[in-house]
Amino acid sequence: MTSTDPNHRSPAAPGHLRPYPPLEVQPPAAASSADQPTSQPADPHVTHHSSPLSQSASSAPVAQTAPPAPAVAPARLIAGRTLKAEARSFSFSYGTFTAVKALSLPFPERTVTALIGPSGCGKTTFLRCFNRMHDLYPGNKYEGELILHPDKVNIVGPGVSALAMRMRIGMVFQKPNPFPKSIFENVAYGLRLRGVSKSRDLEMHVEKALKGAALWDEVKDRLKKPGSALSGGQQQRLCIARALATEPELLLFDEPTSALDPIATAKIEELMHQLRERVTIIIVTHNMQQAARVSDYTAFMYLGKLVEHNKTIDIFQNPREPLTEQYVTGRFG
Repeated sequence: MTSTDPNHRSPAAPGHLRPYPPLEVQPPAAASSADQPTSQPADPHVTHHSSPLSQSASSAPVAQTAPPAPAVAPARLIAGRTLKAEARSFSFSYGTFTAVKALSLPFPERTVTALIGPSGCGKTTFLRCFNRMHDLYPGNKYEGELILHPDKVNIVGPGVSALAMRMRIGMVFQKPNPFPKSIFENVAYGLRLRGVSKSRDLEMHVEKALKGAALWDEVKDRLKKPGSALSGGQQQRLCIARALATEPELLLFDEPTSALDPIATAKIEELMHQLRERVTIIIVTHNMQQAARVSDYTAFMYLGKLVEHNKTIDIFQNPREPLTEQYVTGRFG
């Protein structure tokens, strides 16, 4: 499969992550027994990681520099709660440069999880691993596991077909990228790859996908027109319809509204609220307000590591990690 993302970046050199000079902070004092937590978080999909800035962040300078990345412990997963996917000690490297570092993260079924962090933190690189986009370039290496439930297949495991995974995991890129085909054929493309050939079946599935993307009423009378003739917001919803046509189990959004106007952005966000009823969504966004509006869970990444994962309302209103608080309040990034 050839990537159609017009913004796909070639593998990064070791300088791909934007370097931040570390703050000079003193190591935190040993905590007394009274300071130790007495219970685990009630939500099994919440992950917290200790930060080396936990006792000195409030006095650290923030105007000139940003803080160093904290150490990361594996995410805790508790049986009995339904997951659609999860990363288990997952790392990804471009040659000798490791862009994603030992990341463990659960993705509950039929929820929206937002990945946030400064440019170069590895969130888009991590997202593309689910769709095996990095397979298109030599020298890249996966370590650990990306598990897709309920069959517990390792998405990046040896012998696992990238094409088969892309049929189960759809992706929508930063800018609309309709194929140079008609509106109908854009949506029918994945269906034909799946072996759907009867005209009646194609028409039924294309209509269903366009309705699912809230685009049917706008294009039903011009399905033979080129997809490029649509407006920017309509093109992005066409790409969502193309992804929905194969009935994916997991839907990936890589900054899907960054190139759209506020009206088109609102339509895409409303669509995500509707889609979460039948598909699990992971979205990368630089827009903190968007993450707060559309997601159930948020994961904050920094320099390739997971800093904190929690319910979105807690990430933005009561973050556990000082580094998270500094980022969501705009003190760096």
